[in-house]
Amino acid sequence: MATDDRRLRGELSVEDYVTFDTSLARTPAGRKQRWGLWVVAPLIVGAICAILLGPALAGMGWLTGSIVADSVIAFVVGMLATLLVARFVPRSSTGPNLAAAAKRGGLLVGPTSWRLTPEHVIQEGALMDLEAAYDAISAIDVAESLAAVYHEGRMAILIPLRSIEAVSFVDELRRRVAVARADEPS
Repeated sequence: MATDDRRLRGELSVEDYVTFDTSLARTPAGRKQRWGLWVVAPLIVGAICAILLGPALAGMGWLTGSIVADSVIAFVVGMLATLLVARFVPRSSTGPNLAAAAKRGGLLVGPTSWRLTPEHVIQEGALMDLEAAYDAISAIDVAESLAAVYHEGRMAILIPLRSIEAVSFVDELRRRVAVARADEPS
């Protein structure tokens, strides 16, 4: 191990994933992950409603009787219904869904260590290791007691901030990312 390696030991919990899912979704990097839920899904559901329900409603004469007008109404209602469901359902089911995923072994929960090498940050867990080069890190967001290190588009290394040592570790990670970005050719 090189002399400038730095190691942090800690534990990831289901609550850390709930924090990541609920709090960090409001950050710019988190919003990029959620655009499909808020933009694409309502457009698709609205279009399906317009295609399937618009002509049926017009044929039954329940609304305006015009295929175009009834299709527009079905499109808007489908979009609004999707947004309403997206607003309430995921938040109410986040904790139980993540707890179930942890029981199935689908989350990195339990003892975990993080390491800063001269060129990478590495998360070492029982199931797998995640590694990101400093120049590939797109953002480091902090919410409540958790830091999310975004890399490779939508992947994130999670670092719980339950100690001063962990906060210092993330500060050093930010410094190394800034140095790597400064060294990049323009």
